[in-house]
Amino acid sequence: SIGYGYAKDSHAAYYMGEQLPDIDPSSFEAIKDNYAKDSHDVYFKGEKLSGVSPESFKPLNDGYAKNAQGFYYTDEKLDDADSESFGLLD
Repeated sequence: SIGYGYAKDSHAAYYMGEQLPDIDPSSFEAIKDNYAKDSHDVYFKGEKLSGVSPESFKPLNDGYAKNAQGFYYTDEKLDDADSESFGLLD
């Protein structure tokens, strides 16, 4: 197990015991709050997030994340989030 329900071996990556398709296991990592990524894609609870680039992807807290394309909550892009003012409250 590499955390958050994810696992990998030299041939594949898994979420909750189910093999994930089209994953690069050598670069696959669980990163935080049920997010994971490989060199090509980002995943939330084992589901690929469409169009989300992994290069700048960073989980924040409590299911929120960001990258160069915007902000996300779990598997949803927050279209109205303003990068200048967006912040998490305590």
